[in-house]
Amino acid sequence: FTLSIKSKIKQQLQIKAIDITGRTVYIKNYQANAGSNLLQVDMNQWQKGIYLFHFIATSGEKMVLKVMKQ
Repeated sequence: FTLSIKSKIKQQLQIKAIDITGRTVYIKNYQANAGSNLLQVDMNQWQKGIYLFHFIATSGEKMVLKVMKQ
């Protein structure tokens, strides 16, 4: 699974994936550069289901992305 992340500035991001039960299954700190960034997340060992990816930037921006693994 590849995440495409666009950032206006170079900044640190915390990326966290939470499963439907509320359990954190993935957490990573990522240095995003200004512009487009690609981040590979290996979900091969994860169970099928819905995951919420939370992105928190040092600039204070927050975003949530819902992903379904089939």
